[in-house]
Amino acid sequence: MQEDSIVRLPGDVGNATTFNFPVRYKVVKDIDPKVLKNPVEAMKYAKSFVEAAQELEKEGARAIVGGCGFQAIYQKEMSKVLNIPVFTSSLIQVPMVYCSLKKGKKVGIITANSQCLSEEYFEAVGWSLNSVPVEIVGLETLKTRLSAIDGDNEQIIKKEREKSMVNLSVDFVSRNPDIGAIVLECTNLPPYSYAIQRAVKLPVFDVATLVNWVYSSVVCKEFHGYL
Repeated sequence: MQEDSIVRLPGDVGNATTFNFPVRYKVVKDIDPKVLKNPVEAMKYAKSFVEAAQELEKEGARAIVGGCGFQAIYQKEMSKVLNIPVFTSSLIQVPMVYCSLKKGKKVGIITANSQCLSEEYFEAVGWSLNSVPVEIVGLETLKTRLSAIDGDNEQIIKKEREKSMVNLSVDFVSRNPDIGAIVLECTNLPPYSYAIQRAVKLPVFDVATLVNWVYSSVVCKEFHGYL
């Protein structure tokens, strides 16, 4: 994860209570989070993120997941050197989600900033706009802060954010009725997935669905009993 002062509500990837299994964090310091939204600038810090992932591997992690959807840009660099699975971004789910949809449907992507989410990030995690039709909307137009700092009232934060996210999602789907499912790029948004889904009546995928899926593959469940 990048270092910041964001309030990590339950559901956020940075809140360990989001998951029902042990997680370990490695924070990459002294890097402005805004850098991740520029692919050229972001690559200047690839080594720092790769080394953080390698440290987690040495500490016993069974898989690595990125703490920001824009870390997609580091997928190839990490997978080259790690001996465990790495999933740098919830965007890695997009082609799988698209394969599940009825012909003619698209994947809707809600991102922290639609002006910054470019083809470079998609290609880094193995797909392209040429092969997967998507619609994208960003949070840059919201008046409510999605990255409140420490000291703000968490209940007020969640209530305000949830209302904003529901309104944005409903408008997004109403303007794009061919959307068949939604993928949330931003790792701060899973706390609102439930409200979004109730409002738009569509499957919603996020970093939490990704982490839970990854966990189920590296720690398989043993089944007992007979027919």
